[in-house]
Amino acid sequence: MSRYNRPPVVTLDHLLAPLVNYRDKPRVRADVMACATQFPTLIASIGVFADPAGRPQNAVQLSGTIPIFYQRVQYNIPVALWVGPNFPLSCPDVFVTPTTDMQIKANHKHVDAGGRVYLPYLSSWDPRRSTVVALVQDMCAKFSEEPPVHRKPVGSPGPMTQPVNRPSTLPNPYFSTPVVHSSPPSSHYGSSSAVTPPTYTVDPKKQAVENVTSKGQARMAETFRELTEEIDLLFDAQAALANSQSNLSQGLSALAQEKIALEDKLKQLETADVDLDAWVARHADSTPDKATVESLVETKDIYSKQLVDLVSEEAAIEDVLFHLSQALDRGCMDLDTFLKYVRELSRKQFLQRVLRNKIVQAQQAQMITV
Repeated sequence: MSRYNRPPVVTLDHLLAPLVNYRDKPRVRADVMACATQFPTLIASIGVFADPAGRPQNAVQLSGTIPIFYQRVQYNIPVALWVGPNFPLSCPDVFVTPTTDMQIKANHKHVDAGGRVYLPYLSSWDPRRSTVVALVQDMCAKFSEEPPVHRKPVGSPGPMTQPVNRPSTLPNPYFSTPVVHSSPPSSHYGSSSAVTPPTYTVDPKKQAVENVTSKGQARMAETFRELTEEIDLLFDAQAALANSQSNLSQGLSALAQEKIALEDKLKQLETADVDLDAWVARHADSTPDKATVESLVETKDIYSKQLVDLVSEEAAIEDVLFHLSQALDRGCMDLDTFLKYVRELSRKQFLQRVLRNKIVQAQQAQMITV
């Protein structure tokens, strides 16, 4: 079931699903649905249609009959409307499809010999304002003025061949018996010549009602299409909001978990701070007032004591070299004296580093042995 809970929409959606080359499926769906609703004798289906280049392609067709009133007598005209992939940028292709006992009227102003329909509404097609329903209503009005088909005379040849750009799978709708709303005319579409029915007086009131009804139906179809598009946009917005709400809920859950973890870390830091303050308070009186660095450093073995002494002497040599460089820069010492002290200190520093490396290796060997 579709979002509108209307079975026709479900059927039409399944019909349009394989047509991936259509530009505006929502517009096609709205127009075809509105036309099938107002004209139940037009059935939507998928057929093979030849494009202007002669290539066959699948397209939506509305085939069946449309009612016309010729001299107060209703006739059903078989037609086929093809809604192509470029709809609504391109207007539908419309054909009159006569049955075996009918033929197209010669020199008709709106239908050629091959059955293609030419109407001012088609030539002035507006993608934004024109609709399929209004097109069918215009066909009914124009064909009511001059029917495009009549019955074949007895003994006439078979039906005409279809034009190239009409599909070979066009349906063959039945031409139903005319429904007489008043006294029937003296003849129907039964001869090859023009029909000359008796003269009737047109009721202006009835004609005005028909015109108002036609305009109202066209406006309702346009309103229905706009509402359908608006509903689609609202459903898309609702889906986007639902997705955003889901992402927001996930973000809030992650933030809540991170807050709990940070609170646990804060409690740990507070506990460690209290322990550190307590340790400082306990050992505040145990440290001598004039404690030296040597008294604070405790070594566990002879290697560690030698290593501490070597590191201290090496740091002292670095300081002496720095101050010698400063004295040379300030002119307090000549170059020869500077080089003499630098050579002596560098040799001593080299020996200390060699001894330090040996001590480190000895410690590592001792640790491996232990």
